Amino acid sequence: KLSLALNNFDAEKLAYTNAIEHINTSLKEGRPKDSSFIPALKHYLSECYARLASAEQMREQYTGQIITDPKIKYEILNNLTKAIAVSKEINSVPTQCYAQRAAVYGELNRFEEAIKDCNEVLERDGVTAGGAFLLYLVRGQCYAGKGEERKAVEDLKKYLELEQEGWIAERKEMEAALGYLEEG
Repeated sequence: KLSLALNNFDAEKLAYTNAIEHINTSLKEGRPKDSSFIPALKHYLSECYARLASAEQMREQYTGQIITDPKIKYEILNNLTKAIAVSKEINSVPTQCYAQRAAVYGELNRFEEAIKDCNEVLERDGVTAGGAFLLYLVRGQCYAGKGEERKAVEDLKKYLELEQEGWIAERKEMEAALGYLEEG
């Protein structure tokens, strides 16, 4: 089962890579001639970059093997950055891409960049952003990583307030961590 799943992840990555190459070639060559199709094409291009990044992260979740290779993490960052850039061209900024990229920045101890991504969405959309509670989680973890306990506590409390009851299995562990941070 595992090797079949890994083959599926590899096939998915190849399909998105091919789609990205094809779309970029078409855009560079001035196709389609009817410019009204370009926003839809760019939207699909952004989706392909985002899904390419997600495919690697899904492999990690499925196999239980944490991605420790910085090269793979930077590949994920690169694809998410491209997805965000293309989306901005058509005035559509995918909250999920920002959240994913912030999480990867956090894993690489690039806390300032992670916090900046979280702020980008939260300042624009506030708590109405889809998945805003995850942005508070990532930002809170990054503040904790920087040693800014007060800000970490604020964000982690906001995360617990916004997350759907029972959505995270580690709720008790999160509350225990909050207690530890609040004690100093």
